[in-house]
Amino acid sequence: MPATSTNGVCPGDRERWAVLSRHRTSQGEVTYRMCFCGRIGVFLDGREVRPPTRSPAR
Repeated sequence: MPATSTNGVCPGDRERWAVLSRHRTSQGEVTYRMCFCGRIGVFLDGREVRPPTRSPAR
């Protein structure tokens, strides 16, 4: 039975996410990962960070 995501949260564990790209910034290492369910996650030093819900001021 395929895994399904509920409320945008994937039931899979983060260690199995595929790393798309990795950047070193002044705040730490930023990693973009994609889960097997297709969700993209942004991680800062291994902790998932939530992207802002609104775009920056125009």
